Amino acid sequence: MLAPPSLTVLNFLSRRSVVGTNTGWGTNPNPAQIASIAALVGAFSLASGSADSAVVVNLPAGAYTAEISGVNNTTGVALAELYEVP
Repeated sequence: MLAPPSLTVLNFLSRRSVVGTNTGWGTNPNPAQIASIAALVGAFSLASGSADSAVVVNLPAGAYTAEISGVNNTTGVALAELYEVP
């Protein structure tokens, strides 16, 4: 397990510009929205204070990629889940 993970969402065609990033989902300015959307789409629940990373981004049509890395160059295994909320 990769701990703690850092999540970055990049616009792949726009010189890989960052469109969202997070380390520790509760540190986002919108943790209640993230928890609500996770429940809405059936994602696993995020425990308060957990190191899980999550972002909510509005993406126009295009090519994007998500990168997960370890904070301070830690290594391990990570799982990325992506959901579209209509």
